[in-house]
Amino acid sequence: MLIASMRRHLQVSLPFYRSGGDTPWWREQAEALAQGHAWCTGQLARVPEPRFVLRGNRLFAREAAA
Repeated sequence: MLIASMRRHLQVSLPFYRSGGDTPWWREQAEALAQGHAWCTGQLARVPEPRFVLRGNRLFAREAAA
């Protein structure tokens, strides 16, 4: 779940860094975020879907959460 959360954070942050400017620093940061997103995606492809989902402060079996 932590890797999935980080992947989502990187996905949401990427447009900010891409719109930040056209200097080498901004381009490097955007590329690093894209590489991190790709790494997280690869890691998540190797593990099964989470069995539980957190709603508020309670865990529910994924099939019962929908």
